[in-house]
Amino acid sequence: MTNIITPVDLVEDGERQYLNADGLFLPVDMDQQPTYDKPLSKEEAVIAEIAPGTIVKEKKGLAVVRTPGLVDRVVGALKEINPRKAAIAAAGIAAVLVPTVAHADGGFVKEELFAHDQGMLNDLKAGYTLDVVDGLDIGYFVRDRTSFDYDGKVVGHFMLNELSLGIDALKGVKPFVQMRFAGPNVIPQSGIGYATKIVDDLGLYVAGSTNLTGDPVGELMTSMNYGVDLPVGRMSLEGENFLWIGEDLVKGTARFHAGYSPIKGLMFGAAAEVDYNMDQPTEGRAGGFLRLGAGLVGKD
Repeated sequence: MTNIITPVDLVEDGERQYLNADGLFLPVDMDQQPTYDKPLSKEEAVIAEIAPGTIVKEKKGLAVVRTPGLVDRVVGALKEINPRKAAIAAAGIAAVLVPTVAHADGGFVKEELFAHDQGMLNDLKAGYTLDVVDGLDIGYFVRDRTSFDYDGKVVGHFMLNELSLGIDALKGVKPFVQMRFAGPNVIPQSGIGYATKIVDDLGLYVAGSTNLTGDPVGELMTSMNYGVDLPVGRMSLEGENFLWIGEDLVKGTARFHAGYSPIKGLMFGAAAEVDYNMDQPTEGRAGGFLRLGAGLVGKD
């Protein structure tokens, strides 16, 4: 058997010597710690001390010193970004900006407060559809659900950000990608949704998706809403069901609303939620809700 010895480079920083072993700098003096940061030469160390913030490059045997430009500063800042914190910050900004533009053509925003026997839930939905070209649009949707107990403590939080692609030729079928934030977890997902009107006052939306990281979990979401105009205002019945299926996992949540809209932008009524799980007893919550926002009368 033949052992291949990879040659190493001897690097000096003016005071100490290191052996460069594929990017890991091993100190010749065993009292020093190995490092992945290339040690500065004696000349570079002097330049860094008298001119901090400069960039030192070797070019044709000479040390070239220059002040960082805009690109250098941007790249340096990007390297310091925590991806998860950046994603949460972007989602937060979107949650603020989308309601601002949602009152324009193609946008909507709804915020609901659900008070039940165990606490309160704030549910924000907002979205906007941008027509790119004839027959093609891009949709953005954000949903933020925060649960509180009656002591004011946050007991649950969920945020969803979705981008969808609408193509007229697909007749209501839309592929989408999502970024979800559930507690400390960031979950990217992709799937396909389908929206249709069964009759004029009865709408249906069905979406199937799966996560793109971790153990695969499939989700089937079904939403139906029925509305009828009254002499004054409008009465609505809504049902929403989420079913999650994975390895040793079958659970879901069903939600029901019966509401009345006396004017556009206001709805109130009774609501209930039921959590079901193949391994645990069914849990439910019931109470009343108040919903504010655009698109509540004649369009939901």
